[in-house]
Formats: sequence, structure tokens, C-alpha cells
Amino acid sequence: PKFINTLRIVEIEGFDICPCAGTHVRNTKELSPLSILKKESKGKDRERIMYTFSNEL
Repeated sequence: PKFINTLRIVEIEGFDICPCAGTHVRNTKELSPLSILKKESKGKDRERIMYTFSNEL
């Protein structure tokens, strides 16, 4: 979009590289425990994972 001056690229080495689509943490230690709600195939080598975070730290 025209209003974006800088595009942030997020890389998970050996797994994925993509443009930033939201908020990211500096370290996964900052996250609450999570639970996987659903996992579905989106084609060869692709999956969608739905999850929720608990309120506990």
C-alpha cells in the first residue's frame, strides 16, 4: 500500500520468509502457553494452524 514507507521482512531460518503482517515478539519466551485448536492441509507442504493463547504467564 502507498502509506507503507518501509516493508519489514520476517524470516524463520530454514522455514519461511514473508512480509510482516502484524505484531511480532522479539523472543518466543514473551508468549503465553498456546493450545492448537485445529490443523488443516492447504496443499503440498502447506498447513493452516489455528491456535489460542492462555492468559497464564
